[in-house]
Amino acid sequence: QVTCVAPHEDAVALGTSSGCLWLLDGLEGSASGGVRIRAHSGPVAAVSWDGAGLFVASCAEDGTCGVHGRKAATAATDADEWESVDVQHFAVPMRCVGVDPLYASRRDRVFYCGGAGGEVRRVCRGWLGGGTQKVVDDCGSAVRALIWRGPWLAWAADDGVKTMHGATGSPAAHVKPPEGADPALRG
Repeated sequence: QVTCVAPHEDAVALGTSSGCLWLLDGLEGSASGGVRIRAHSGPVAAVSWDGAGLFVASCAEDGTCGVHGRKAATAATDADEWESVDVQHFAVPMRCVGVDPLYASRRDRVFYCGGAGGEVRRVCRGWLGGGTQKVVDDCGSAVRALIWRGPWLAWAADDGVKTMHGATGSPAAHVKPPEGADPALRG
């Protein structure tokens, strides 16, 4: 069963309840059956592409977040042509992930993720393989959505919507829910 979807210019990534990622060629008339990657042991909650379509990040209910990348910039129509480049394990179910739109071309490769514990984390992996994790926000409630477009990152939780500059980590705005808003309507 499909649990989430993320389109890119010429492809679509699907997450499934069995923890698999399906990367489908979005071109009409394509003979490819898609690429199946066993990424997680629990249902995939969210998927995010980098701008070049060379890397795809995903997170799951099993508390894992990971990034898979093409071994070469050419069309990758087989699972062997993709590799896991970063996998992180967390103690809580992860609900959303956003990969740097410039992930493929940056020296430090970054993605952000959020989950049931209410923390938004910045995960950075350097060229030499070392990595860091940093909590950039503790919302106090589950992070429900997160997206990274251009230089801006935004996420939503019960305390509202927050934005920040993705590369520098500089906070930009916090939009609180309207006074008296029904918490049941937040999702």
